[in-house]
Amino acid sequence: MSEEKDFIFIDLPAIANKVVTIHDEQGSRPDPDWHREMLEGQYVYLEFLAEQGLLADGVAFTRSPDLVVRWLQLNDEGRRFTRSEYNKWLGTIDKSGTSEATMREKLHKRWVKYCAKAKQ
Repeated sequence: MSEEKDFIFIDLPAIANKVVTIHDEQGSRPDPDWHREMLEGQYVYLEFLAEQGLLADGVAFTRSPDLVVRWLQLNDEGRRFTRSEYNKWLGTIDKSGTSEATMREKLHKRWVKYCAKAKQ
């Protein structure tokens, strides 16, 4: 594999500063839950990567609103898994009210499918 470029992969301050508005029969108003749910999803994803050994050696994260993760902080397998499954997983949790337990369950299912495909 050619040498990969580093870039910011997860930027929680940028997520926190994003303006998100609900438009419905009650009119337009800020979405009170979007930021919390997005941050929770990113924490769940990073914790999963850590649990599976998919971070580069010596890299560790804690839940912090100023967390920024760079691409090369994932190891090779972590980057392959992320390229393959991250956006698909985000699409499965993109409903308001998805619990962290459900996020983890869906991510684990993605991991199992990814591992099965990698063995073929």
